[in-house]
Amino acid sequence: MSTAVRAQAGFDQTDAGFLVRGSFRLGLIESVIVLAFALVSRFLGGVPELALEAVLLVAGIAAVTVLPGLWTRARTIEGIAGIGFRLPIWCAK
Repeated sequence: MSTAVRAQAGFDQTDAGFLVRGSFRLGLIESVIVLAFALVSRFLGGVPELALEAVLLVAGIAAVTVLPGLWTRARTIEGIAGIGFRLPIWCAK
């Protein structure tokens, strides 16, 4: 029996092509949430507006914080650092 951990192929996906595709998807998701927020703000008022904007805000924050980690499946320090540093930079471009 070995104590070494075997490398698994599906983890730490931090190559540039994968990050560009992930950044594009994340930017698209953010754009849809911003558009939905703007439409709710424009066409609703009062409590329904406030409730839907709160739901959209929480959904947007959850998407931006959780999805990059799920997509890259970071398991090592290098993978976590890669996603924490590279993906926001690609999204900003």
